[in-house]
Amino acid sequence: GGVVLGETSGLKEKGGISALRALLQESLDEAARADQRYLEVWELVSGGGGSGGGAGGSGSSGGFLPPRWDLSSLARKRPPSSVILQEGLMEDLINDVGRFITDEDWHISHNVPHRRGYLLHGPPGNGKSSVVAAVASHFSLPLAIVPLSRLGESSVSVGEVLSSAPPCSVLVLEDIDAAFSHGVLRRNLRPADSGVSGDDEGGCVIGGSRSNSNSNNSSTGVASGANAARASAAGVGGAAASLSELLNALDGVGAQAGRLVFMTTNALGELDDALVRPGRCDRVLELNNADASMASRLFASFFHEVQDQELVADLAPRFGAAVGGCQTTRGGKQQQGLHGTFLRDDIGGGGGDVKKSKEFSMATLQGLLVRTRGNPQSAFDAALRGDFENRR
Repeated sequence: GGVVLGETSGLKEKGGISALRALLQESLDEAARADQRYLEVWELVSGGGGSGGGAGGSGSSGGFLPPRWDLSSLARKRPPSSVILQEGLMEDLINDVGRFITDEDWHISHNVPHRRGYLLHGPPGNGKSSVVAAVASHFSLPLAIVPLSRLGESSVSVGEVLSSAPPCSVLVLEDIDAAFSHGVLRRNLRPADSGVSGDDEGGCVIGGSRSNSNSNNSSTGVASGANAARASAAGVGGAAASLSELLNALDGVGAQAGRLVFMTTNALGELDDALVRPGRCDRVLELNNADASMASRLFASFFHEVQDQELVADLAPRFGAAVGGCQTTRGGKQQQGLHGTFLRDDIGGGGGDVKKSKEFSMATLQGLLVRTRGNPQSAFDAALRGDFENRR
């Protein structure tokens, strides 16, 4: 028989207390196991400020609404080894993030703000979002997604919005270039805005001891000034956030300590130099289209369960050479390149010069491999034909 909650006298007589404790422990254990398997993904659903209403607001008139984050999903964790990049790039990134997490004391002793920013750029379809998810998964840190449109809606400072993120989360600003092209951020950068990084102010230290991640740093006076400017801008119909606010939020006096920020863009050249400089973007990493090594490793990973592994081992490097930038001359010599993609007669077993030249994103190659899953020969033949289309 089951335990009926509320019948406390019966619980003691039937050993129900022990059963309830066991059930509770089992639930806690399952939650702990789930925590190891899944990644928390939080999303900013309301920039805060204003009065009443708003996303998730109480509807109270004239009240201040703080920025609100919702747990939007629990995503299955993604190991870094599952994201195929240029040789050594993922390992370098994981080591860099790990060093940042454990080096709080070093930053303090050297008077260096304990913050780290990364900018991932390159053609679309090469894993920028996957890289961020893999880093967060590896270190078991929640992701905090900042929809750029929310920055334009908020009547509080960008710094307050970012500082209100869930504790010890990795902040993610995707397609940061779109914030300018869509009018979410104003390019009203003043000379002072390229300024000097301030001291650490509050905030969660990832891997460290402080956990005041919700501090708005209002004592600095930065927030109140930004709010006034924002209200003025909103009143004249402009975008409610400015580039200078974003810059100050990333590394100004009131910027949060222990913060990891990832920004992504497909258009590096459209970003303001002040945004990309060290202190705001400490590492700028380019994720290119597939080279021969990337394509070969992707092929092998898709067919690791195929029984004929000798065939897979034979086709993988030939697939990489066909689509990933290894050019073969008529004399039989190979010249490895990072970018050019060459479809050739000689890869199929004949002999000849370059037949066709094109670059492919990893997403394009993955689409082909998903469509031909379980059949490595079919995938290789499709690559030789240049059959990468996902629609007819």
